[in-house]
Amino acid sequence: MSMEEKIRSILEKHVYDGPGYVDIIVYVKPEQRESKLVLEGDDLVFHTVEPDVAGRPNADLVRYLAQLLNIPTSRVEVVYGTRDTTKRVRIYEVDRDTVIEALVKVLASSEESS
Repeated sequence: MSMEEKIRSILEKHVYDGPGYVDIIVYVKPEQRESKLVLEGDDLVFHTVEPDVAGRPNADLVRYLAQLLNIPTSRVEVVYGTRDTTKRVRIYEVDRDTVIEALVKVLASSEESS
């Protein structure tokens, strides 16, 4: 199994389709050296430089995903876990395959550089 196939199979457990949206389950770690998405075991983890204060990690996650998918931040929101480390992020007007492909691309490049 290639690295991309392995990443895709892990993402299948974290990315869900809904009517007009896609949800992603992601674990957030604040106060890291850089903002990036990584896989830690079978978990999708967002490392953010932001401290765990006043929703700043959530805002950084929303900006990151919007930029990754080249969509406005208004189409990305944290719908569950705003005060927890595990988040459900909803992305509107995008299909599941597009989200998974974008995540595979960024995660494969971060795996290669580590």
